[in-house]
Amino acid sequence: MTCYECTQAGRDDSAAIGMCSLCGLAVCADHATITPAPGKRVIGLVVVTRRLACTTCCGTQTAA
Repeated sequence: MTCYECTQAGRDDSAAIGMCSLCGLAVCADHATITPAPGKRVIGLVVVTRRLACTTCCGTQTAA
């Protein structure tokens, strides 16, 4: 799978590293922003999670 942003720029050689958790686009490392997501409580422990977002959505993330 190739990065959507790279494909729009005319490049088709960039492999996607994941999907935006907000809009679902495939993005490469250059176009992905990884941020901490709200922790989830599992049997008394807080599990730290991460959220991947594309360049368009990374500015619109809010704590959920």
